[in-house]
Amino acid sequence: MLKWHGPDWTNHLTMYMIDPRHPMYEEERAAEGWAMWDRLMSWGDEIVARVLEVAGPDTIVGLVSDHGGGTMLPGLNERVDANALLAERGWLIRDQTGAIDWSRSKAYAVAHYVYLNVKGRDPQGIIEPASREYTALREEIIETLLSTTDGDGRHLYRAVLPMEVAGRLGVGGERVGDIFMLPAEPHPLAEIDKEAFWATHTREETGTWDWPRLNAGSHLDDAYFVLAGPGVRRGFQRPRPTLITSVTPTLAVAWGVPVPADADGSVLWEFLV
Repeated sequence: MLKWHGPDWTNHLTMYMIDPRHPMYEEERAAEGWAMWDRLMSWGDEIVARVLEVAGPDTIVGLVSDHGGGTMLPGLNERVDANALLAERGWLIRDQTGAIDWSRSKAYAVAHYVYLNVKGRDPQGIIEPASREYTALREEIIETLLSTTDGDGRHLYRAVLPMEVAGRLGVGGERVGDIFMLPAEPHPLAEIDKEAFWATHTREETGTWDWPRLNAGSHLDDAYFVLAGPGVRRGFQRPRPTLITSVTPTLAVAWGVPVPADADGSVLWEFLV
């Protein structure tokens, strides 16, 4: 297995170079930005070509992306601070140093999850597991997050689900939280007021075209899954998206080995001859 992180890192650093919507975009240098991306992706082509050469015609090769990439537009798709929302309602309490006071905090957020501070699972848990308190608190947090809006009245979350429901989306594992949160994307017609942006930001804050200081890239759900080798349909393109959990069972069937017992996804039979 080989993981190539180059496109992810470059996406975060340089999307302003090629996206006219970004306030740091410079039209006269766009060709330079695209040339840099072309060079980067040509290295990816060379990696794939070398793998196929070494693997030989009798090997099944898979190319998988765990997520896609887009542009992080300042002021439009900034991350929601879920812990700030929890603190406003008194579910997360900090001490004088700013650290979480676990003896009094009932919930906390990490990435796309809210974790309830559960006895027996968390080191200083205070919520009884599988209790009325647990169920009531979780529902109250879900309803609060779903109803939270920004200054324009737009909801901050597109979906907030209890984990047993989120499992249908392919979310799962031992480290997931009690609640799954899917933040809302920026309005598809939203635009950045570049004049207002530069009136409130300095080059010391943003950096320059050559030396940026802003995170200009964001993660998207869209990604890709490509298979090649014996037993795989040549030139086939699936007309609808799938979940990343389908990768392992599909590869297992293609290889002729048992599907792992803990694999949650379905086999993409249409990929196979």
